[in-house]
Amino acid sequence: MPSNRPQLMVVESFSVAALYRLGVFSASILYFAFCSRHRLVANSPDEELAGFEYSESTL
Repeated sequence: MPSNRPQLMVVESFSVAALYRLGVFSASILYFAFCSRHRLVANSPDEELAGFEYSESTL
C-alpha cells in the first residue's frame, strides 16, 4: 500500500505558502492604513498651479 506522505507534504507546503501570502498582504494593508495614506498626492499639477495663481492674486 503506497504512502500518502508526499501528497500530505504538498498540502502542508501549500498551506504554509498561503498563510505567508496572507500575512504579507495583511501587513501591506496595515502599512497603507497607518502610514502611506498620509503621503498621497492630494491634487493634480493643474490644481496645484491654480491654487498658486489664486494665492498670488490675493496678495
